[in-house]
Amino acid sequence: MDVSGNSRPSGQGSRAPEVCEAPEWADLQLHGIRLRLVARLVLRSGTIPATSRRVLCTHHHRRPVSPDARPGRAGGGLRAPNRGATHDLHTFPGHPENNSGHNWDLRPDTGAFGAGVLAGWSEAGDRPDFKIVTGISTGSLQATFAFLGPEHDADLAALYTRTSTEDIYTERDLLSALLRESMWDTAPLQRLLERHITSELLDAVAARHARGHRLFVGTANMDTDAFTIWDMGAIASSGRPDRLERYRQVLLASASIPVLFPPVYFPVQIDGRTYHEMHVDGGIQAQLFLRGFMLDIIDGIERERRDAPSEWSVYLIRNGWINEAIVRDVVEPSSIAIASATIDQLVELSNDASLFRAYMLAERRDLDFHLAAIPDGAFPGFDALRFDTGAMQELYDFAYNAARTGYDWEARPPSLDRREWVRP
Repeated sequence: MDVSGNSRPSGQGSRAPEVCEAPEWADLQLHGIRLRLVARLVLRSGTIPATSRRVLCTHHHRRPVSPDARPGRAGGGLRAPNRGATHDLHTFPGHPENNSGHNWDLRPDTGAFGAGVLAGWSEAGDRPDFKIVTGISTGSLQATFAFLGPEHDADLAALYTRTSTEDIYTERDLLSALLRESMWDTAPLQRLLERHITSELLDAVAARHARGHRLFVGTANMDTDAFTIWDMGAIASSGRPDRLERYRQVLLASASIPVLFPPVYFPVQIDGRTYHEMHVDGGIQAQLFLRGFMLDIIDGIERERRDAPSEWSVYLIRNGWINEAIVRDVVEPSSIAIASATIDQLVELSNDASLFRAYMLAERRDLDFHLAAIPDGAFPGFDALRFDTGAMQELYDFAYNAARTGYDWEARPPSLDRREWVRP
């Protein structure tokens, strides 16, 4: 199976564009309502943008994915991360110190929280040398720098305190937004990634991968409704001429908010024909992720190091509020208002489920659990997709100072029944 570095559907197997008929105004209005509802869903999930562009009425070979083309197979000659995990067990050298896993759950402008925690943690002098790092949404970019170590703290600080809205996206006019795959154009974000994700950076990722560290990024495969986990170290180490573009494309896909931002298409070959898998922001399926195969890797390390007992820890940084209250006026008796309120509640439950799943996996394997999040009630008024550099700097400084003096990590998730009421 081969994958090109192009995020747009193209090449063998692509159909010629079909004629697009002008939509009726009523259809446009209905389409706009759907856009607003889906946009509310992804904004409540807390993610950040990415890029790829395609006209709505242009069709390509997008048949249902066969059993031989399941999620993770869009890596060309690279092993799918889940399938290759058992092979990786014997590649980890034994290092008894600082054996930790790190998991990133990120929102757009509140990503400054995680960047500040990392930098302050480094300053405190007790930041672990993470063995496994996972990231989703904008966390995929932050995870890359966390994976590489404290020497990249300054890069993270710059990204999350100096990046403005104009560095991320531009808005389309209404008609273009209704007829295209997305409401906004994220070419600025792609240029931002091109500046920061370089060949030298991938060489550093590959070097740590060779020493037994692992970096995973999550995307959502819209064609299979499956959560896809990418082994970023394998991509960086692959030696493929398009490894840099592939790495960037996965980061873009992981951060590509459906409807607001274009999806990323990964070409795959099946029976000699090219098809295109649609991948978007992994945050629509999981707000953070820790999976069993990652813990199997830990078991493999322990077997390789029989006479070197170690203590493993899981660190989760949520760039958001765990007990975030949904504050709204009385829900109006209209279909749009009710749908919006329903989406809010579903996303909050998804947040809880992702966190609780990670906690239970850690408990099952007797791993120390550590959780950081923005304190409830702190920093109100963040606009989900307006990058206010002043507010981001304030949040960064808060997190930095909290971590520099010894962050007060939560040892378990907060109560998950906080919204339940028993009434007579």
